[in-house]
Amino acid sequence: MILYDCLYPTIKSGWYQRMRAFAATFAAFGGDLILLPPPFRTTFTGPGNQSLGYDPVSDLDIGQWDILRGGRVLDLQALSKEALRHGIRIIFDLPMHQYGALPIVERNSHGKPDKKLAHKPASLFNAPPDDTFERAPADGLRVPYQHSHPPDYLRKMKIQCVAWLMHVTGGFGFRLDEAKDMDMNLARRLAASVPGVKIAEVFSGSNAQLDAWHQQSGLPVFDFGSHFAYRAVSQGAGLDALVYTDRYCHVNPGAAVPFVENHDTDGAGGVINFKGWFYLDVCTQAALACCIYAGDYERYGLAPLINNYIWIGKRLAAGNQAYHVVSPDVLIWSRDGNGGNLGSTAGVLCGISRDPINTRWVWTDTPWRSCWIKNYAPSGGPNVWVFPDGRANIPLPPNSFGHADNGVAYSLLNQDGPVHTRELPIALANPLDFSDITVTL
Repeated sequence: MILYDCLYPTIKSGWYQRMRAFAATFAAFGGDLILLPPPFRTTFTGPGNQSLGYDPVSDLDIGQWDILRGGRVLDLQALSKEALRHGIRIIFDLPMHQYGALPIVERNSHGKPDKKLAHKPASLFNAPPDDTFERAPADGLRVPYQHSHPPDYLRKMKIQCVAWLMHVTGGFGFRLDEAKDMDMNLARRLAASVPGVKIAEVFSGSNAQLDAWHQQSGLPVFDFGSHFAYRAVSQGAGLDALVYTDRYCHVNPGAAVPFVENHDTDGAGGVINFKGWFYLDVCTQAALACCIYAGDYERYGLAPLINNYIWIGKRLAAGNQAYHVVSPDVLIWSRDGNGGNLGSTAGVLCGISRDPINTRWVWTDTPWRSCWIKNYAPSGGPNVWVFPDGRANIPLPPNSFGHADNGVAYSLLNQDGPVHTRELPIALANPLDFSDITVTL
């Protein structure tokens, strides 16, 4: 699967309309999922505020009464319908335990502080939000789901609120933000109760820690080991660091989502150089999904290259993965095309070279025998003959001017063409309908 993380720090308001216009383009290259920022009302509301959504003050106000930064709820539903029309599903980034950049306490109708921070009575599903908030002590920042009174009350409420969000938006899952310290009981129950794609952000480069969290929760995890490997190469490490550094996708590909960058990691300490190499790598890894960061796609200007690599990943990169040439200056890997129950493809042989001046001709094993292969990446070059023993001598173009657009992706001839997509059934309330939603604990 290909996941598009649409948030980056300098993003302008109105991302629902922006993503609605983007859906057809994303689908054409093989995109599957769009990850939206938290859709809730935040400490500061309105289309011009600077909140990215990670300081929510309500679980049930997603723009029914005001224009939030993403837009109105009808804009969100329109995005979901347009995405579904092109075979794409939307999922949401969900902050589970951080509420308010400055912690807040809502006062109830009797004027008493209510620290549960979730609207509870069924009547409030169809009522405007209560804006009487006051600052709370710093230790009020995290909602202690495991310590609510009565016991389990907040967990049940959170699960129902997430289910409600999926119902009224056509959402197909979520990313759990800052899941490393999350209440595991809630994580497991959310995973079991909400259908669709569920992924957790567990900030760790340790395969052991990522696997332990996955085994406890049942949720796939974002592969920070891959991000750290990309960052190391970006800062001067050899290309072999992409093989020998801890990467969760190399340990448990069915539960790993590798990514180059996200809105928490970009900037001076992030992946600055050679991003093109890393998007070829991330799009062709054996993994549950890969994540495309909007900051790289839109602001960094990598859209044409990433579009091609998404197409290569969806059209060709299936089956078993193997590394053939591993050195500090050259890296060559392949997918053999045997997708099992998912179907077979022609397979792909990828390579990158650090050499800034020379085309490097490198002998390598391939997944094929006695055939011609073609480079489907924009770096170009001649077609290459694969000998009966499966060996081929492939050219790796130079990394001119450090642009990292010299990756190659060889496959059998005549693989050009679109990635086939299909429309998905649409079953959304429009306009927003709360009539059949009740809260019972």
